[in-house]
Amino acid sequence: MTQLAKVLVVFVAAASLGFAAFAGAMSRGGVNWERAGNSPAIAGRVSISRGDTGTYTATGRLSGQQIASSVNLAEVVTKSQKQILDDLKAELTALQTEVSNRTPQLAAINTLTAADLAGLQRHSTAWAGQLQALSAEIVQLTDEVATTGTKAQQLQDAVRELRFEVMRLRNQLELLRDDSYAAAAQRKALEFELLLLKENRLRLERRQNQLKAQLSGSYEAAEAAEPAASTAAE
Repeated sequence: MTQLAKVLVVFVAAASLGFAAFAGAMSRGGVNWERAGNSPAIAGRVSISRGDTGTYTATGRLSGQQIASSVNLAEVVTKSQKQILDDLKAELTALQTEVSNRTPQLAAINTLTAADLAGLQRHSTAWAGQLQALSAEIVQLTDEVATTGTKAQQLQDAVRELRFEVMRLRNQLELLRDDSYAAAAQRKALEFELLLLKENRLRLERRQNQLKAQLSGSYEAAEAAEPAASTAAE
């Protein structure tokens, strides 16, 4: 509505200035009708042209309708000014009517706008609180992510050390397996030698028994005499 009021003020001021210029020129003894016809107040709305017969014709720029036609330029300019003034009055009346019709609507709109503004203010306050809470949560999550990243790095270092320890123990286990295999082979060799010794012992025992059976009493007498000879020698 303020924009419409400004437009009306400009129209009325332009028309007033045009007629003031016209009245001033008349008071000084005459009017330059060529200049009056080409003035911004008229040229903006009316196109005035001169025909081959010397007749001046005024045509509305917006409507395209003929306003006046005469060999007297003053008459054409005067009718053009009157038409412009009538058009301005009609526009002013229409605008005033529109303003009057929309004034109640404006009051209702202002009431709704006030209610909407209060609601928007409440929503803005609530959203500001939510935004602040989200910002704090983002900061907390960022700290947690940083802490988790540090812990993850520590776990990676620990896993790397454990892998190294597993490899070391695996190598040590391979060495122990080699030692165990060598010990098992050596044990088998010793068991085989022990078995040979046992067989030799049994063979010797059998041979001894055979010799005892062959020598019988002489072997026993020789065994008894041998301690007696030893005693005598002492």
